Amino acid sequence: MPHLRRWWILGVLCTVLLVISVDNMILNLAVPSLMRDLGSTPADVQWILDAYILVFAGFLITAGSLSDRFGRRRFLIMGLTILGTASVLATLAETTRTTPAPRQPACGPR
Repeated sequence: MPHLRRWWILGVLCTVLLVISVDNMILNLAVPSLMRDLGSTPADVQWILDAYILVFAGFLITAGSLSDRFGRRRFLIMGLTILGTASVLATLAETTRTTPAPRQPACGPR
């Protein structure tokens, strides 16, 4: 039984990695649309990409530490829910300044 459980855990973690990779790929593929539809400059788009990566890394370390204390499954589900909600909200952005807002607390080019 434990052997089968390991395969299920591996499958879940691979699926989560796929979701995160697809989210990052979508963000990178959206660069031309961001520049065209939102009137973003290359500096604005670079800020959006860098802010996303920086905040993601910070939350990854924090969530890893908290999940060790309070339960990995709970934080995995909560993280995927937050990622999905933030991705949907980011699609509703109408300006460059509001594009990264759902994905990080401090947003917009300074």
